[in-house]
Amino acid sequence: MRFFIDCDKIPKSPLSSDAGGTRKRPRAFLFTFFIYRRIILEKYIMKVKTLVMIVILGLVYILQLCWVKIVVVFLHILESMSCEFNDLLLTVLFVPVVEETLYRHIGLSIGKKYFPKSVVTIAIGTSIIFGLGHGNGYMANILIQGCIGLSFAWVYLNFGLKYSILSHALWNLGCYLNII
Repeated sequence: MRFFIDCDKIPKSPLSSDAGGTRKRPRAFLFTFFIYRRIILEKYIMKVKTLVMIVILGLVYILQLCWVKIVVVFLHILESMSCEFNDLLLTVLFVPVVEETLYRHIGLSIGKKYFPKSVVTIAIGTSIIFGLGHGNGYMANILIQGCIGLSFAWVYLNFGLKYSILSHALWNLGCYLNII
């Protein structure tokens, strides 16, 4: 596509200051103006998208802090059951459903819908928050749990929420039985 057209084919106006050279149509200036305007607009949109992603990750982190209260309420409900069955039920059934819904479904479903190009970034962010929630303050645990969270995010993105919950439940079952 040509943006500059030689004006040899266009009659010159008597007011033109072109001294024998070829003139260019003003269309090139408008094209350049719109390109710069689009670049500035895209930078603004990227700043807004980044801000929204930070807000989403912040909300997931706040929900993580609230989730401890949910577990305490659930533990009070399960107090009447056997201790080992209580731990097994909590570890294998309740925790994967809540965590996968909290970390994967909320963050990544919003990300897939509104920021399709930034889903990987949101997956990494939610995995870091997942690692922070499971790391007990040790950097190695945070990194390991973050990588596990990233694998759950991959399962969620490729297969859906129920398979993500299933893989998380199997992982927790393996940890509970000291297999992993």
